[in-house]
Amino acid sequence: MEFKGWIKLYRKFYKSELAKKPPYFREVFFYLLAMANHSTSSSSGKTIYRGQLHVEYKQIIKDLSWIARRTETGYSKDDISNAMKYLRKAGIITTNATTIGTIVTICNYEMYQGDYSIITPIATSSIQRRNHLINKNEEKEKINTSKKIPFSEFWDAYDKKVGNKEKLIKKWDKLSKKVQLEIMAYLPKYLLSTPDKKYRKNPQTFLNNNGWQDEILGIDNSCIEVKYSQYEIPKSDLFKYSNEELLQRINNQLYDLKK
Repeated sequence: MEFKGWIKLYRKFYKSELAKKPPYFREVFFYLLAMANHSTSSSSGKTIYRGQLHVEYKQIIKDLSWIARRTETGYSKDDISNAMKYLRKAGIITTNATTIGTIVTICNYEMYQGDYSIITPIATSSIQRRNHLINKNEEKEKINTSKKIPFSEFWDAYDKKVGNKEKLIKKWDKLSKKVQLEIMAYLPKYLLSTPDKKYRKNPQTFLNNNGWQDEILGIDNSCIEVKYSQYEIPKSDLFKYSNEELLQRINNQLYDLKK
């Protein structure tokens, strides 16, 4: 990972529940937030979207180490594990174990690092619910419309390059920045639910029909075979729970590994 760029940190963070936890809890979160992708890329053959990172616990331990009495020291694996468990339980992150490391998704990344963040990024569930009650007029005033998301970011992330590109660019450019951000925040889960591109809506259909507002009720079986084949998950649960809820249930060890 390259230590370049910067992140936003809101003063109200220090009134949040996370700020009252042991210091290494927030240090782990700040690390994840700082290292998360600001645009789509790939790592070890996997697509890592904006607001995600691919990392190993040993790398976190190494990067967060310090020097005491001329000796390098740092957090233990249990420290990192405990911090990650809290962040998952609090709904701040979700994680997906891979053969090499873990893919971490920062929930509400755009609320933390997008240009239209309005209130404290790290919040209890009650504060998160209040996000939806913010006066729309105030929200519009705070959105910086001068720097919209380039169409190329949507085009590359959506990864189904069909249709009239010129018309799509015009359609994309007419969208407000708020809507563009909503779309980019929706894409990771939508793409996860449609790993086979032929079942994915054409970009023009997606944009014309406000596809980002559709609720994803279940997860495609082919996706489950790739991501969860090692777990004994009842079929009924695959469509009862969202992807994030399934990950949380796996993290809480509610499913056994297949023998």
